[in-house]
Amino acid sequence: MSESKELFTSFRPVSKHEWIKKIEEDLKGKAYESLFWRTPEGLLIEPVHHRDDRKGKSNFRFSAENRQWIKRQNFHFENSRNAVSKMQALAANGFDAIGFHFGRTAGAEDLGTLFREASRLNLGLHLEGCNSGLKEALLSWAETDASLALQAKGSLGGEAIVSAAPDTALSRAMPGMAQLIVNDIEKRPAPEDLIADMSITLRKLHALMQRARGAGWTGDEIAGQLIVQLVSGQDFFRELARLRALRMLTANLLLLHDPNTRHPDRFLLHAVLRVEDADDPYRGLLRGSTSALAALAGTADMLSLDSSARSAELSAPAFERLSRNIQLLLEYEVKAARVADPYQGSYYVETLSEKMAREAWEHFTQSSES
Repeated sequence: MSESKELFTSFRPVSKHEWIKKIEEDLKGKAYESLFWRTPEGLLIEPVHHRDDRKGKSNFRFSAENRQWIKRQNFHFENSRNAVSKMQALAANGFDAIGFHFGRTAGAEDLGTLFREASRLNLGLHLEGCNSGLKEALLSWAETDASLALQAKGSLGGEAIVSAAPDTALSRAMPGMAQLIVNDIEKRPAPEDLIADMSITLRKLHALMQRARGAGWTGDEIAGQLIVQLVSGQDFFRELARLRALRMLTANLLLLHDPNTRHPDRFLLHAVLRVEDADDPYRGLLRGSTSALAALAGTADMLSLDSSARSAELSAPAFERLSRNIQLLLEYEVKAARVADPYQGSYYVETLSEKMAREAWEHFTQSSES
C-alpha cells in the first residue's frame, strides 16, 4: 500500500506551459498553435487539454443520475377500444408511457377508460389537445373518480393549454399529471440556427416559470411538473452537447426564479425522434437509432418517435413497429441505460456543451433586454 501511495507523490505536477515547451521542441521550429483546428461548430481544439484550462471558465450547473429512460410511443386518439389495444401492446413490449393526441374534445367517459387501463398496466399517460376542452374534461372526470385521479401519472399538453397559467385545481386533483410543457418539436434544428433556437426555448421556459411563480408555485414544484420537449437531430456529438447544454440552462434558469430550489434538475427532458414520411423502414431505423443514442448520451429522460407531419401516420403499423424497435434495440442490445452520462469527462463534449450553453445564455439575455 505504501508503494502505491509513493507512486502518486514521486512525480511533480507538470504545468501546461511545460507541456507546450516540450511539444514545440518536438515540432522542430513549428509553432504550437499550428496544431490547432476548429470544429464545424467553431470550437477551438488544442492538442493538449490540461486542468489549468478550466480556470476562469463559466460553471453551469449540471448533474445526471444513472436511470432508465421513459420509453414512450404516441398515437392519435380514435376511440377508447382502439386506445386500450395500443396500451396493452406497449405494456407487453416493456414501454413505460403512451401519448395520445386529441383532434377533438375527449369525453369524461373516454378519459376514465384510459386512466383505468393506464393504472392497471402501470403506464404514464400523456395527453395533448388542440383546445382547452381537454383540461375541462379531465377536471370533470377527476371529480367522479378522485382516488384514481390522485394516482394518475403523465402530462397534459397542447398549445391552448401550456400557454395559460398552470391550473392549481388540476394540480391538486391530479398531482402526477405534469402541465408545465415547453414544446419545441415543430422542426429539426439547423446548425446555423442552433444558438438562436436554444435562446427561443429559454424564452419559453422563462415565461412559463414566470406564470408558475405568479401562481404561487415554488421552484421544486415547477421542476416536478416541467417537461422540455425538443427534436433530436442526427449529428451525434452536436446533439448530445445541445441536450446537455439545455439541461444546464434549464436548471440555472430555475434557480434564478427561485434560489431556494433544492432539486432544479428534476424536470424531464423529452427527446422526440423525427422520421420523415418518405423514409423506408431500414433507413428510418438507422437514422432514428442515431438520433436516439445521441439523445440518451445527452441525458434525455424520455424518448418517443414522431412523424414530420404529425398526421395519422403515427398510428400506421410500420411507424408503430419502428418506434418500438428503436427503443428496444437501445435497451436490450446496446444497454444504453447502464451509464447515466457516458461522455462525462470528455474534453470535446464538455467544452462544446459549455460553449453552447454560454452562447445561448448570452443570446437569451441580450434578446430579453432589447
